[in-house]
Amino acid sequence: MFISVAEIRTNFDKSMPEDLHDDWDGARASVALILVHHMDDLNICFIKRAKRDGDPWSGQVALPGGRATDDEDAFTVAERETFEEVGVILSRTSCVGRLEPIDVSSNLNRQRLLLSPVLYLLEEDAIGQAKVASPSEVDSVFWVPMNHLFDPNSHTTIRYPNASKSAAYPGIGFEHYVIWGLTLRVLRNFAEVIGRNLPH
Repeated sequence: MFISVAEIRTNFDKSMPEDLHDDWDGARASVALILVHHMDDLNICFIKRAKRDGDPWSGQVALPGGRATDDEDAFTVAERETFEEVGVILSRTSCVGRLEPIDVSSNLNRQRLLLSPVLYLLEEDAIGQAKVASPSEVDSVFWVPMNHLFDPNSHTTIRYPNASKSAAYPGIGFEHYVIWGLTLRVLRNFAEVIGRNLPH
């Protein structure tokens, strides 16, 4: 196994964010980093977002999640959005911890948005439960072994916004998906907390 659950828990206990940006006056969002032990490895749940006008991450690979409403905390948002998008129930008892919030305002034409990733550890049957529960938001659901995510041979690049007029960005290739951009940034932060190098 790439890393044990016990080691992840220990590292998260030592690395709780010092600044949760409680004074943030912009919009908030949260994503769930869901880990499941399967086939001698920990696997992480990803979604491919449906293509939608007005969505800055339309058609991209992401983690389940979405925006907060009213005064919802990061955990409530991650749990609600995960159930709405992929039909998986997250409980507070399955939560391991949270990563440092990320200011993603630069992705949104100066709209202020703070993203809080939250880590959950679920039983293996979650893989079979995960499905496209909201086709208007989610195109597909898939799981990637951590060994693959941290394998240098998984490195790829993606041209965005299109092949003819774009810049090249680093990513992780898996089947016909590419994990890049904001989601790759979350994975880098996760790797830092667990004391591993993400070579992408």
